[in-house]
Amino acid sequence: MTKRARLWLLALGPILWLGCLYPADDDYAESSDYLVEDAWLSGDLPDVGRFDADAYEVELGWDEVTLHAGRDGGDDFGWAMTRLALSVDELAEMEGTQDGGWATGCSGPRHGSWDWDDSTSDVQVTVSPGPAAGERLVHFVADFGGGQRSEGGFILRPR
Repeated sequence: MTKRARLWLLALGPILWLGCLYPADDDYAESSDYLVEDAWLSGDLPDVGRFDADAYEVELGWDEVTLHAGRDGGDDFGWAMTRLALSVDELAEMEGTQDGGWATGCSGPRHGSWDWDDSTSDVQVTVSPGPAAGERLVHFVADFGGGQRSEGGFILRPR
């Protein structure tokens, strides 16, 4: 391995380790301290209209949780994504309802191919005790204006 390749690996290694991307067909994700399970996403967004589905992919970043629903178009409604700008660590510490924050939504014919995207600060996040000890039930609503909104939720479980 060249010196340059080692430097890139050292620079990018921690970033790749901290940001978790999980394969399709998984409605869960995990960080070093938490698991995200039973994720779902619904709403009314351009290109896909009204939708309600289990998330088939969940991504965890340093300061965000992203839910994907829909996938390929065709028989289902297309693809919708909402990125909530709160980390699982922040969500684990929350209790009750918090207004504000930030969310980004995208929709289109299939995963990663979007015709619409928007961001909003009109976000409400509610965190309550989960079904088992130590778990948190997370629910959010993001209003993008003009009747465009997404709503989602998941269970946050400590490892």
